[in-house]
Amino acid sequence: MTSNLHHYCLALCLLATCPMLRAAQEGGSGDADEDWAALLEEAESSADWAADPLADLNLFGDSVSSLLLTTSLRAGLGYSDNFLKRPQEVDSGFYKVEADLWMSWFMEKSTLSALFYGEANIYENKVDSDDEFLTFAQLAWSRPGNRTELGWETVVLFADQIYDASLSPTGEPSGTRIRQLRPETMLYLDWFAGRLDRLRADISIVRTEYNLEEEDYWEPVLGLEWERVWKKGFHTITRIALSRQYFDDALGRDANGIQLPEAEQLLVDRLLLEERLKWKPADWKWLELTATAGVAWDKDQVGVYESLRQAWISGRAKVSGKWGQVKLTARWREIRYDERQVDFFDSTPVLHTQRSLQSEYKLPLPWSFAVYLRGEWTRLDSRVEDSRYTEQRGEILFQWSY
Repeated sequence: MTSNLHHYCLALCLLATCPMLRAAQEGGSGDADEDWAALLEEAESSADWAADPLADLNLFGDSVSSLLLTTSLRAGLGYSDNFLKRPQEVDSGFYKVEADLWMSWFMEKSTLSALFYGEANIYENKVDSDDEFLTFAQLAWSRPGNRTELGWETVVLFADQIYDASLSPTGEPSGTRIRQLRPETMLYLDWFAGRLDRLRADISIVRTEYNLEEEDYWEPVLGLEWERVWKKGFHTITRIALSRQYFDDALGRDANGIQLPEAEQLLVDRLLLEERLKWKPADWKWLELTATAGVAWDKDQVGVYESLRQAWISGRAKVSGKWGQVKLTARWREIRYDERQVDFFDSTPVLHTQRSLQSEYKLPLPWSFAVYLRGEWTRLDSRVEDSRYTEQRGEILFQWSY
C-alpha cells in the first residue's frame, strides 16, 4: 500500500486478518495503489513454507512471547497529466512520501497486531486543490482454538483527496476535494472445517463521514466467507455480505435528487457477492497471479436516487527474480444507477465506467534500500459530463526498510 524483516512471523500474524485488509483495499481506498497492500502481499507470500496453509492450526505454543516491529519509508517524485481528475486536463509534478509501520505482540495463546500506513502527495501546481493525504490504521486481536479462531479488528481510514466519481455514490463530480473518515470494527469467528476449508462468520459496524451535507451514515454488516485451498499454491475466497446504511440527515429523493414530500430518513440496503483467487504455481516460484470479481446491489428503501448496481473485476500478475520484482495490475469497475438521472433535462440513468492499468518495478539495493518505478493510466467514462476524465501518472520512489 515493503518490509523485508521477520517475514515468517509477519505471515503467521496476518494469516487470519488477510481478508479484512484485502476488503479495505477494494472498498476503503477505491482501487488506489496503496502500499500497505504490498506489505500484506509480502507477508502472505512468506507463508509458502507450509505445504498446507490451513493444516498447522496450533501456531502459538505456550512459551511463545515476543514483540516484533518492521517499518519502511519511501520518498520521491512524480508527474500527473491530470491530477485534478477533471474533463479539462491540468498537469503537475508532485513530491510523494509514504510510510508504513507494523508491529505484533505474540502472547501465550493470542496475538495483538497493529498496522499503520500513510501517504502524502504535495503538488507543485496549486490550482483549486493542492495536496492529498491518506492514512490507514488497523488494530487486530486473534485467539486460535482447536478448530476455531476468534478475533476482532478495528480499521480507521482518513482521506483528504481529489475525488473520483467511481469510488462511492456521493453525487459529486470528479475533481471535487473531499475529506472522508471511515472507522470500522469487526468481530469474527473462523471454523477450520478440515485441512483445506475455512468458514468465517463476521459482524461489523461502519461509520462513514464526509465534509459534505447529508452524506454521513452508519452501516452494520453481516458477512459469510468460505476459503478453499484447492491445491498447493491455489486458493479461493468466496464472500457474501448484507448491510444497511442509516443516514444521519439525508431523506428520500427522486431521480433528480429532489427531496420527496414527507420523506423519511434515507435507508439503503446492500447485497455484496465477491470471489477472490490466488495462484502461485508450484513449478514457477517466480510467478504469482491474483484476481477479484464482484457485484453489489444497493436498494433505496425511501426514494429511488440511491438505487444502483456495482460490478468490478481486477487482476494482478507479479514476477520476481534476483533482478527485482514487476507487478502488472488491471482493473475495471462499473456503477449503474437504476433511476438517478444525468441532469434535470436528461432522464438517462447515470452510468460510470472506470478502467485502469498499473505497473510497478521494484529494484532491491544494498543496506535495506530499494527503488520503485510506477506508472498508471486511469480513464473514467460517464454519462455525467463533469465526471469524465483520463489521467496518466508516473512516480519514482526510494525506500528504506527496517
